[in-house]
Amino acid sequence: MSFFPARADSALVRTQMMEQAKKRTFLVHRRGGLVVWSGRSRIGKTSTAEWLESEINDRYDPENGDAFRAHYYEVGELGRRAAGHTKQAIRALHHAPLGRLDEGVYRSSSSEDLAQLVIHGLRRRAIEMIFIDEAGLYSIEAIRGLVLVVDWARRLGHRLTLVLIGMDDIERTIGSNPQVNNRVADWVCFEPPRREEIFELIRRASAIFADRTLDDPSTVELIEWLEGTYSSLPGLILPFLDKADALIGTGTYGTVL
Repeated sequence: MSFFPARADSALVRTQMMEQAKKRTFLVHRRGGLVVWSGRSRIGKTSTAEWLESEINDRYDPENGDAFRAHYYEVGELGRRAAGHTKQAIRALHHAPLGRLDEGVYRSSSSEDLAQLVIHGLRRRAIEMIFIDEAGLYSIEAIRGLVLVVDWARRLGHRLTLVLIGMDDIERTIGSNPQVNNRVADWVCFEPPRREEIFELIRRASAIFADRTLDDPSTVELIEWLEGTYSSLPGLILPFLDKADALIGTGTYGTVL
């Protein structure tokens, strides 16, 4: 038995929810704009963003006028005082895909100037879609900064879609400001995967289910237990299956002594 645990199978199960999020986000991207992905923690929002970023970048072809690049990043919490959040959010948007912004430029530039600087950098790198995870940590002033960047992208003729990813907190933050709320082109509320999708997920992830089918009543009973215990959340089901595999000696940790 190896001292180190084997790596988990990284094969991705595309759920109907993931495909729906992609379709709706791409529809907005025909012109560019602001999209919000919301839903419970561990439901698959981050996995969807990382999958879509990878798919977009793998398919990028500079000879294709419609092709573009994408970038995913997770925000950090800003200070308690809202003053300056607009510029801070724009600076973070520059840091993630383009690199650090000169501090002197940041301090001496207005929010509008910084927004234009971001757009020029994104255009040079053909980046048109950015997934901003944990955006619920942002204040409404910070989100205004992101709206400003989208506005300047339109003015400068650069197609840009910002996908804000968060839980219920982002819905409350944006909903509290009608002006910003009206700028959201589409809201995608993530829902738990269907039973067939959960089965495919756990069949790939766990040796316990490798040879099972949904025609087996005991398999259905196990899935029902997982659905009830973990609310059908993939981010909670998979860690449990790793432990279960290890305990019965079929998992990545080898035979249990």
